Amino acid sequence: MTGFDETIAPDDKEFAASGLKAASLIRLGFLAVLPESAFLGKIGSLSSERLQRLLANLCCHLASQSQPDAKE
Repeated sequence: MTGFDETIAPDDKEFAASGLKAASLIRLGFLAVLPESAFLGKIGSLSSERLQRLLANLCCHLASQSQPDAKE
């Protein structure tokens, strides 16, 4: 899906706040749920603009998926 993955590059205005050391890829297709206790600390943050864009892309993708047949 075009635009599903998003790169955070060193020339992005939010790169310093992200806590990343090199260009990185946000892969919405590889999400995981982890308990809060699995995190040792906060790495950094994303801009609210980027977060909203990622959430909108994910919502559109999920909404476009076929609904399972209720008879199954």
